[in-house]
Amino acid sequence: VLPGLLLIGVGLHYYFTQHPAELGEGTLETILATQPKVADLAMPKFVRLHFPPGLAGLFLAALMAAIMSSIDSGIHSVTTALVVDFRDRLCPQLRPETDQAEVKVIRLLVIVIGTLAIVLALFVGPLGNVFDIGKKLTAAFGGPLLAIFVLALFSRRATWQGVLISVSLSTVLTLVLMYTQDWFSVWYWPLGFGTALVLGYGASFLQRPQPTEFTFVQIMRNHKEAQL
Repeated sequence: VLPGLLLIGVGLHYYFTQHPAELGEGTLETILATQPKVADLAMPKFVRLHFPPGLAGLFLAALMAAIMSSIDSGIHSVTTALVVDFRDRLCPQLRPETDQAEVKVIRLLVIVIGTLAIVLALFVGPLGNVFDIGKKLTAAFGGPLLAIFVLALFSRRATWQGVLISVSLSTVLTLVLMYTQDWFSVWYWPLGFGTALVLGYGASFLQRPQPTEFTFVQIMRNHKEAQL
């Protein structure tokens, strides 16, 4: 999917380079420099100007379906993480006694998270265009998340306390650098990953090392021994 989207973006960039008047006055570079959010309108404008009415309607329906699919999967994932990874592990006494009560709690969480997402969406406009917002959010949370998996798979020293400290600090550091100076541009993601990895491994030396049976190397070794 991603290569296809990238090809569409490259094609639109080439088209509007040849026909910048459809976006505004001047060259494409001038338009993007003075109106950065015009880039978000490239696809809708192309569809509106060049698709026949029926096909444009189908495109709009497919676009809305994709948006709703992304939203509901995200809300479901956040709800599951809050219930399974946090409540059931940290506060198991809060788990309802019946399945009916559990369903009500989950539905309430879905409503709360969905409402929060809508409220936050109202304030993302000043952050830039869609690409900039996606790049920054992915870097702030995706990089540290990958560092968690790398430490869990390959480090016998990593502890949950050290990982928690490193992820928190690297996320805050990445966000601060994003919204103060544009020094790193597309390198925010490696910055968040590298910071979380180094801090997580270093902070883990403050605690005892964890058992080794669940590291990637030990799992592969056990699997090979079981086959023999």
